[in-house]
Amino acid sequence: MYFLPVSLYSRLLQFKLQNKELKGASSFVFLRFGCSDYKLICVDGELATSKYLLFLSSPHFRRRFHDEDNQSSECHLEFMCAAVKQILIFVYTEAFTLDTIHINYPYIRQLIAFGKYFHFSYLVDLKKRIEAQLCAHLYNHISEPKIIVDFLLLASNLDFPQLKRHCISGIVSQYYLAFKRKYNFNTENFNDREMFNVLNRGESIFSPSLIQKIDINYKLTKKINIVYNY
Repeated sequence: MYFLPVSLYSRLLQFKLQNKELKGASSFVFLRFGCSDYKLICVDGELATSKYLLFLSSPHFRRRFHDEDNQSSECHLEFMCAAVKQILIFVYTEAFTLDTIHINYPYIRQLIAFGKYFHFSYLVDLKKRIEAQLCAHLYNHISEPKIIVDFLLLASNLDFPQLKRHCISGIVSQYYLAFKRKYNFNTENFNDREMFNVLNRGESIFSPSLIQKIDINYKLTKKINIVYNY
């Protein structure tokens, strides 16, 4: 079994307090006190960390390390190294910055899936931070319709309601007619037609599709404008 010494616990708390403003993986050191005794083997690399830090952070690893038959010094993960590193940085230091290189559905899905699988307690806060940074990125790229559509799908798949509202609002206010011309059942472009089919699927049996939500918002906006201009 692994029990956390009081001295190490105190040093870990001090480490977290001193590094709350830490930004980015490049400046992060997983352990400042020489306890790198565990490897996380990812699909594209490996990370050195500590059993004690994992023990503190994850019920999954607490159960794993309490198993006396499991004295392995490594754990194989079906996650990307960059995603695992970013989650550990957040768990240990509370610092989180979403690199624009990684603003895509597979990477963000891995961040959330890794947290769920290992039962990290940060998950709600992490999703809020991811959504806030995606909304900020969307605001800075509102002139790019493809980014809006991509973010709309991401928001729908990963349950980011605020991001979804911003995407629908952006399409309705700026690109509705162009959007309808590009994404429809009769378009000759195969990729655009496939995207239309995806957008036209309801999120559940009883909920309207994203296309229907966009149309509803557009009609409502027109009615409001008519009343306002009357």
